[in-house]
Amino acid sequence: MRSNRFEYFLNAVHYGIWLYQKKMGDKIDRQWSSFIRILTKYFPEKWRNKILACDELSKKETLQFYNDRQNGVHIQWATAKFGLFYSCYPAFLSFVLLGIYIKASDHLNSLVALCFLSIILIAYIPAYWAVFLHDIYLQYFKKFEKNDEVWHKKWSRITMSFCVGGAVMAVMGLVIATLILQWQYIFRYK
Repeated sequence: MRSNRFEYFLNAVHYGIWLYQKKMGDKIDRQWSSFIRILTKYFPEKWRNKILACDELSKKETLQFYNDRQNGVHIQWATAKFGLFYSCYPAFLSFVLLGIYIKASDHLNSLVALCFLSIILIAYIPAYWAVFLHDIYLQYFKKFEKNDEVWHKKWSRITMSFCVGGAVMAVMGLVIATLILQWQYIFRYK
């Protein structure tokens, strides 16, 4: 397994998002089971036992569907969220450059907009190679599971910071691009 800091960081963040996704899925599953138990409390004993047995059977059948590390629902959602938050960082640069271009040329055509938005796609390539190429994340997940609770808490905070930071960067890119476009109107009356 290759090991460098960039790859380790991205895989740890992806692992943190996956753990959060699993935790939320388990919470929803527990709430659903509680709802079923409360609802069946008013049913006759025969029906209640059948419904609860079906609920337990469905849990066992869907466990693999949700928790499979290659194709499960939780890993798919975690991968999508990871890509979204990672892409927010290059989106900052893309939005600012797009604002500068529009301000300088006073127009925007679809080809130019596509070129600036392709910055986000190009910047995603190193993350794809570090995490998803040949399912590298699976090797890291095995490694990360062996770590202690202190490590998990630390990387949970880092993952949250990464996600919040990405969202803030994307919004800041839009704000800065808007300020660049409105620059003359902001300072016009001074």
